[in-house]
Amino acid sequence: MSRPLQNLSLHEKPSGSFASMLSPEEFERFQERTQLAHKRAGTYLYLEGDPSDYFYFLYEGTVKIQKSTSDGKELTISLLGSGDLAGEYGNLNAVRHDFSARVSVASTVGVIKKTDIDALIKASGTFSLKMMQWMGSNSLKEQSKFRDLLLYGKNGALASTLIRLSTTHGSDRGSGTVLQLKLTNTELGEYIGLSREGVNRCLNEWKKAGVISYENGRIVIHNMLYLRRLCNCPLDNLCSSEICRL
Repeated sequence: MSRPLQNLSLHEKPSGSFASMLSPEEFERFQERTQLAHKRAGTYLYLEGDPSDYFYFLYEGTVKIQKSTSDGKELTISLLGSGDLAGEYGNLNAVRHDFSARVSVASTVGVIKKTDIDALIKASGTFSLKMMQWMGSNSLKEQSKFRDLLLYGKNGALASTLIRLSTTHGSDRGSGTVLQLKLTNTELGEYIGLSREGVNRCLNEWKKAGVISYENGRIVIHNMLYLRRLCNCPLDNLCSSEICRL
């Protein structure tokens, strides 16, 4: 079961998503090979160590890509939304998932076999190039996140996380950028390996300094330049929407 691309609303194809990379014709061929499925919040599309036989296109909902740590904690690597593709191609010897994909809210996904993606790649050099670009973007996105964490500490990594949130879930207005996606301090800490108390302490300091504020439970960023300096984010040549996102 599939839906034609022209029936997908714009919010399902945000800039930087997998869907935004494909032409209507490419997406139609992609959709023809998918099976529509509904997933409940708290369930998994796949677990770390599962065979990487399927990919999942998100029509609506959110999915966290997570990695288990040696002490049993979950580090959130990425937050996927409408228009994104979840799954791992791996290398020639890797046939199992290195990460888990946890459904955050009830989601509608299009399930496609890895062998069907292989067939699309063989049939179209353009689609093959798009898949290479998608995999390259994912790799660069992950590298930039780990760079921020390793080079600029917890504060820099938290600043980077808020900046990335503003790219995909931010609404600009005169007094600042409102983050429309509500994340608890515990959830924010999952992106950088920081405790809820550590996130709370850092955000309170920024609030006192006027860098952020809160509005109906949502974070409002008033001084983006301050956050960019904390993680050495480029001030002129900003990262593309494919990279600067959760």
